[in-house]
Amino acid sequence: MEEASREHKAKLASLLGPEKLESLEEYQRSLPARQELDMLARQIEGSDAAPLNEDQRKRLLAALIEERKRIPAPQFPTGTDANADDYAKTFSDWQADYNARVAAQARGILNNEQYTAYDDYVKWQKEMNEQMHIQRVQGSGNGDVMFSVAAPGVMVGETSVVTATTTDVKPGK
Repeated sequence: MEEASREHKAKLASLLGPEKLESLEEYQRSLPARQELDMLARQIEGSDAAPLNEDQRKRLLAALIEERKRIPAPQFPTGTDANADDYAKTFSDWQADYNARVAAQARGILNNEQYTAYDDYVKWQKEMNEQMHIQRVQGSGNGDVMFSVAAPGVMVGETSVVTATTTDVKPGK
C-alpha cells in the first residue's frame, strides 16, 4: 500500500509539479476543517442568527485549520493491541480541548447570535457523542440500531452523526 501511495504521489508530482502538488495536499489536509465549517455555517443559517458572511467564513476556516494543525486529532494506532476505550477517551479529551480553542477564536469572529447558535451546536454534538458512547458501552448485542432526531446524516472531521426519522430501525439479516 505504501508503495502504491508513493507511486501515486510521484505521478501527481509529475503531472502537477511540486508547488501545485503541495497546494493539493494542503487542501486535502484542510478537508475536515472545511467540512466542519460547512456544518457550522448550516447550523447558524438554520438558527435565528444572520448567516456567515464571506469574511467570517474565511476567518473561521483559518481558525479551524490552525487549531487542527496545532494539535492534530489522535489517530487510532493500527497494527497494535490498542484499546478502543482508551482511544475513545483520548479522542474525547482532544475534542473537548479543540472545541475550547476554536470557541475562543470564534468569539472574535461571530456576532452574539451566531456564537449562541455555534455554542448550541457544539453542545448538541457533545451530547450526541456521549449518547453514542453510552450505547456502545451498554451495547444491546442484538444488532438493533437506534436513531433519534430527524435530520440529515453528516460527517464532520472525525465525528459522524447519523440520524433518521424513525426511532427503531432493525437492519436486514
